[in-house]
Amino acid sequence: MKKSLVFLIIVLVSALVLSSCSTQDENVVVTIEDRVISVDNVRDILKAKYPKAENYIDIDLQVKKDLLEPLIKKNLKIYAAYDLGLDQDEKFQKKLNDQKLRLLGSKYYETTIIDPLLPERAIENYLTRMGTEVKASHILIGYEGSRRPAQRSKDEALKLVHDIIDELKRGADFATTAVKYSDDKSAKQNNGDLGYFTWGRMVGPFQEEAWALDIGEVSGPVETMFGYHIIKVYDRREVPNYKPDRSQRNILRIKQTLAKEHADSARVRWVRHYAGLKKKYDYVLYEDSIKYVSKMLSEKKKVEKMIPGAFTSAQGEITFAEYKGDKITLGYLIDKYKNNMAKAFERFADERVLKQEIDRDSMNRLVMLDAEAFGINQQPDIVKEIKKFSDQEMSRMIEQQQVTDPVNPTDEEIRNYYNNNKDSFVKGAEIEIWEIYLTDENLAKAVAKKAKSGVDFQSLVNGYSEDTSMKKNGGYLGFKEINQRGTISREAHKLGPGGKIGGPVKYRRGWAVFKTGKKAEPRQLSFEEVKDQAKNKLTRELTVKAKSDWEASLREKYSVNINEEKLREI
Repeated sequence: MKKSLVFLIIVLVSALVLSSCSTQDENVVVTIEDRVISVDNVRDILKAKYPKAENYIDIDLQVKKDLLEPLIKKNLKIYAAYDLGLDQDEKFQKKLNDQKLRLLGSKYYETTIIDPLLPERAIENYLTRMGTEVKASHILIGYEGSRRPAQRSKDEALKLVHDIIDELKRGADFATTAVKYSDDKSAKQNNGDLGYFTWGRMVGPFQEEAWALDIGEVSGPVETMFGYHIIKVYDRREVPNYKPDRSQRNILRIKQTLAKEHADSARVRWVRHYAGLKKKYDYVLYEDSIKYVSKMLSEKKKVEKMIPGAFTSAQGEITFAEYKGDKITLGYLIDKYKNNMAKAFERFADERVLKQEIDRDSMNRLVMLDAEAFGINQQPDIVKEIKKFSDQEMSRMIEQQQVTDPVNPTDEEIRNYYNNNKDSFVKGAEIEIWEIYLTDENLAKAVAKKAKSGVDFQSLVNGYSEDTSMKKNGGYLGFKEINQRGTISREAHKLGPGGKIGGPVKYRRGWAVFKTGKKAEPRQLSFEEVKDQAKNKLTRELTVKAKSDWEASLREKYSVNINEEKLREI
C-alpha cells in the first residue's frame, strides 16, 4: 500500500512538471542557450512590420526567420556578456542601480503623490479627448515677462487683446488681423493657422478653451505662459482609427502632464510625505559632521591630493546620516567618487554643497527603502523595464569590448587606405555664392527683379536680407559644392559662374535670391587634409567587418534552436 502511494505521488508530480514544461514550450519559438524568444515577442516583431495584417500565417517562413535575426543576435550578445561576467562589472552595476532608482523613484512618486491628487476620471477623460482633433487659429499678444516677450506691460497687453476682439466682432478678417498684431513669429507665414491638433499638443488653458469653443466661435483672452491668446476654431473631427494608448508609459506621461496643474499641491504633499518617511525610518542628520568634514576638506586640499589613501579608516567612519539598518558615511562618499575624487571633494569643501549631497542621497535611499517595502520593485512593469535596461546595457558593453574598442587603425593602415581609395577623397567643383534671404515670396521676386536689372547686389543685401548673421558678411556664403546649400547651391551650379543672378528659390522657411562668383574645379585632397576623415571611414569599415565576424563566432559558440513549426503557425 505504501509503495503504491509513493508511486502515485511520483506520477502526479511528474505529470505536473511535464504539464508545466509543455505550457512553457508552447510559448517558446526560439531558444538561445537559456534565453528564449516567445510567441508574444514574435507577434510584436510581425505587428511592427505588418501593422495592418490581421494574421501572419501566410508570411513566408524565411521572411519570419529573417525578421527574428536581429533579436536572436541581441540575445546571443546578452548571453555572451553574462558568460563573461560583465553583469558584475562595477560601471554596469552603478548604471543599473541608477536606473532602478529612477524607475522606482518615479513609480513611487506616481503612487504616493500624483495618484491621490488626480480626479478618478481624469486619465479616461484625457484619453477620450485625444480621440478628437481641432483646427484653430490664434493671435498671440506677449508682454514683459511672458515667454513671448514684447515691449508692453501685462495690462497694456490685455487692453490690446480686448481692442483686437472688438475689431474681430466688427467683422475684421481673423487671418489678416493675426498677421497685423500677433507676436507669434510664424503668423506672418501661416496667418495664425495652427492646423489640426490633438489633445495634449497645446498648453492646458489653450486647449481647454479650444475644446470648449463652437466651430466659428472666437474666444476671449486666454492667458498662458506665452502671453494672451485669442483663439478661433474652424473645425472639429474624430481622429481616424483612434485607439486609446493605455500602456504604462503613456499613462505615466498623461499623469505627469495632469500633475503640472496641481504642482503646488504636489510640492506640499511631498514635503509632508518625506517628513513622514524620515520619522518612519528613524532618520537622523548629523549637521556637525557635515561642518567638520567640509572644514577638514578645505584644509586637506591645500596640502595634499584628494585620493582614497588621504583619509584614515577612522575618518571613513564619520557618519553624516543614519536610518533603520544603514548610514551614510565619509567612507561611502570616498568609494562613490573614487574615480573622480579630486573634483568632487573640492566641491564638498563647501558645506552647503556637501549638505545637498547628503540630503539627495538620503532621499534616494529612503524612497528606495519604502518603494521596496510597498513591493513596487516587484511590479511587472518595473521588473520588465529593469530587465530591458539591463539587456540593452549588457549588449552595448560587450559589443564595445569585443568589437569597437579593439578597432584602432595605425597611421600606416590609414595612409594605405587613403592611397587605395583616393577617389573617395576628391573635393567636388565649387562655386562662389552671395545670398539674400527673405520670408515673403512677393518681396523676394521684387528683389530678384532689381538684382537682375543691375541694382548693386551688396546694397540689396544691406537693404533686404533677413538673415542677420549672413547680412554682416555681405550675404557671402563662400565657395559651395553642389549640395552644400540645398536648392541655392544646386541652382547656382546650374547657372554657372560669372556674377549671374538666380532665384527666388525656396529655402528653409523662406526664399533666397543669389549671385554667383568664381568657380573652383574639382581637386584631389591630400592625405594631410583628410587624415581624420580617412581614419573614421577605415574605422567604420573595420568595425562592420569585426562585428560581422564576432556575431558569426557567437552563432558557432552558443546553441540557437528555432521551432520552425511554431513559427510557421504564428
